[in-house]
Parts: sequence; C-alpha cells; structure tokens
Amino acid sequence: MVPTPLLITNMIELSLIELKNIHRNFLVGEQTVHALDDINLSIQAGEYISIMGPSGSGKSTLLNLIGLLDSATEGTYLLNQQDVTALPLILAGTEPEQNLNSVSRWLIKQLWIWT
Repeated sequence: MVPTPLLITNMIELSLIELKNIHRNFLVGEQTVHALDDINLSIQAGEYISIMGPSGSGKSTLLNLIGLLDSATEGTYLLNQQDVTALPLILAGTEPEQNLNSVSRWLIKQLWIWT
C-alpha cells in the first residue's frame, strides 16, 4: 500500500529550499578559492529553476550543497523549513555509500510531503 502524501495548501509562503548567505571556500595550496560567495536562493515547491554560468563559476559546488553531498563554509541551508546546514558533516564519518544512502532516504522522506 502506497502512503498518501500530506497535502499542504499554503505552499506559496514556504520555501522548499532556502539558502542564506552561503559561502563555500576551498584551500588550494596556500590560496583560498571562493567557489560560492554570499549566495541567497529560495526555491518554492513545484518551481523549476536552471543554474547557468561559465566553467568554474560554482554550479557543481552549488548542486553538491543542495544535494547534501557537501556543506557550506558559512551560511544556512533550510530544506523543507529544517536546518540541514551541518547534515553532510554529521554523516561525514560514515562510508560514502552509507552517507549517500542516508542522505537519499532522508531527502525522500522530507520531500514526499511536497509531491
């Protein structure tokens, strides 16, 4: 039996994905590379977006952050109104396959109510 998803009628005001003042820095040798610098993004349930930019502009880094495969150096990530900023760091001690499976299961559980 397939569970019936919860219907949320007031989705206009709720962001499914919200990034606030996101920064992602990488240390390359002695130099700091600012892959993402003060990113603010709000995606509503059912909204389609595209992420475009030249090579090296941070598109993959942003998608890795949104997909919980990486974490921000600074800032806040709210997924379905829950702070998941540190979730990749919490799961970092697990095997990569376990980490991906845990994140995938958590995401599916959280996003199920939005379908």
